[in-house]
Amino acid sequence: MQAVRRDKRRDCPYSIRKMNASKSETDAFTIDIPCGLIVGSSVTLIGTPGSLSGNFWIDLVGTALPWEPEKPIVLHYNVRLTGDKTTQDPVIVQNTFSSSNGWGFEEHCPSTNSNNATQGTSNILLYCRLVASHNTYVASATVDDLVGCNAIVGGEEKNMMSSKHHPAAKKDGEPYFPFKQGHLAIATLRVGLEGIHMTVDGKHITSFAYRAVNFFQIDH
Repeated sequence: MQAVRRDKRRDCPYSIRKMNASKSETDAFTIDIPCGLIVGSSVTLIGTPGSLSGNFWIDLVGTALPWEPEKPIVLHYNVRLTGDKTTQDPVIVQNTFSSSNGWGFEEHCPSTNSNNATQGTSNILLYCRLVASHNTYVASATVDDLVGCNAIVGGEEKNMMSSKHHPAAKKDGEPYFPFKQGHLAIATLRVGLEGIHMTVDGKHITSFAYRAVNFFQIDH
């Protein structure tokens, strides 16, 4: 019995890490997550948005489904520091993708009331099996009692102390955005019961509700 437990810990470790991702020879930094993610799991990324544009995106890619030619993207987290077709200001765009349905409706933070197609940028791919215990999605103003987009994003952040350890801090009256080109950020994606939550430098930024049953590998 103890041998079985040791084998399971080797196959499904409590934590994994990948260092020096900047040394990748490809455009994407891919991390395989053994045994997938469950409620309470988290993925922490420590990095600096690049000097060229600073735009980047993170994909949580689900288990391959027998009726789909491509793996579904459970969460596409797109940080557009240079804006997009809807705004010139920095914006975070969240979405999902499946071969059968294509891209879904984009959720912007701060909101721009748009449903534009997703833009390509430099990227990080996190291949995972997301284990869920429910099979319905209901649109809600909150996800696990957290707002979809924190009101501080795009608003004035007067009380934040400016320092090299808080790169998103700006002068009074300037809009707050959690990522800044050329500055280090610590971002954590956490799996909740109703959706996936992003925290940056200790602040809750966004929450994204699960959308479709066929994005999940449901365990017993």
